[in-house]
Amino acid sequence: MKLFTLLALAGIAATLCFHSPRETEDEEHAAGLVAWQSEQAMLLFQRGRLAEAKKAFLSARLAFTRLLGPRDPATLNCRNNFAAVLHAMGDYSGAEAANRAALAMCEQALGRRHPDSLSSRRNLAVTLMNEGKLQDALEHARRVETGTRRAFGADRPEHEEAVRLKEFIEDAMESSKRDEKTPRGGPSGLGGSPIRVS
Repeated sequence: MKLFTLLALAGIAATLCFHSPRETEDEEHAAGLVAWQSEQAMLLFQRGRLAEAKKAFLSARLAFTRLLGPRDPATLNCRNNFAAVLHAMGDYSGAEAANRAALAMCEQALGRRHPDSLSSRRNLAVTLMNEGKLQDALEHARRVETGTRRAFGADRPEHEEAVRLKEFIEDAMESSKRDEKTPRGGPSGLGGSPIRVS
């Protein structure tokens, strides 16, 4: 009799934790719709329809957050894509804020050496570079270079791309320093056009 009672109680507990097949199907259907919405947002982005892509990625991110949570890889991917749209629209300050938020979430959820975290940091470096924040961009690019070398190895394309980004930013910084040293206003510095060598 006691064994039957324990089994019955175990059955009740199991029933309390069990989701009906209908709820699971509804959740899967909703997740599928959000994934489709995210794919459509990517198509809009690729076609240059940036304002529509921005709205679609924001909507998908909010839906993924509700369905899967803020640290799910699909949600994090939507965050990165939303930042990419802002960057493409020329909203570098908005893209920087979105990149920083995406990076923080990726590193919390996945760790600093995860490929998605490294990709988020690379995106932030590119945004900072386009904002003219070259020193900050270089710091992030160096961290991406180190991270990709450790995660993938020095001979992998991911690391080679990180090295190219770091070198590109370093070149931009050198060019910027040369431009600052070039006198403005002609050879005497007293006005006129700068001399151009053809």
